[in-house]
Amino acid sequence: MSALTRRLLIVEDERLVAFMLRDVLMRADFAVEVAHNARDAIEFVDGFDPDGALIDVHLGTSVNGLQLGRRLSVTHPNLRLIFLSRFGVPDDARFDDGLPPASSFISKDLVDDPTHLVTIVEQALRDTRFREVIQSSAALPLGSLTTVQLEVLRLAAAGLTNQAIADRQGTTVRNVEQRLARVYETLNIVLRGETNPRVEAIRQYIGAFGMPHPAAVLDPDDCL
Repeated sequence: MSALTRRLLIVEDERLVAFMLRDVLMRADFAVEVAHNARDAIEFVDGFDPDGALIDVHLGTSVNGLQLGRRLSVTHPNLRLIFLSRFGVPDDARFDDGLPPASSFISKDLVDDPTHLVTIVEQALRDTRFREVIQSSAALPLGSLTTVQLEVLRLAAAGLTNQAIADRQGTTVRNVEQRLARVYETLNIVLRGETNPRVEAIRQYIGAFGMPHPAAVLDPDDCL
């Protein structure tokens, strides 16, 4: 690993979102660690020594992302904090007193736009004055897929067979086929045309998220 490699800690309790963020940022040459709660994040910071932390505001625990960020801003004042939420700017996240110094806030729907996400993360790490609230207005077709459908498509894009996907998800091949069929329907892919629906769905996934990182073929619980 190069000494210049940027290190980013992702703090996200939704495992699929965390895994997709990790995949996108690793493809952009970040070294990434993932914590699913505030306790693990505090532990990882000392050992991993990240340049920045991408923190979900709503962690689903007694300690939310803003509280975690405030603590980290005291214990690690050089750590660049980037807060993430799908519900807009929380009432207690105000740039004048709610957010810690040298922190940014971006919308979680940027997960659907990897290029934009990487650009914003890089800008936030580079410019301590960057505190703009970013809301992505682009609604990609993949945004209509459920979490389960998106995970099936991610594994298909990583090259897994339906049997391998079924084994990974603890289900049957038939269920995987049904989930993919619903993916094709949601994405308006014609099943009986000249286009192979699986290939077209994967093409759309890669167009939105890029090729899955090799770690994508592993179980997220093993990787994270």
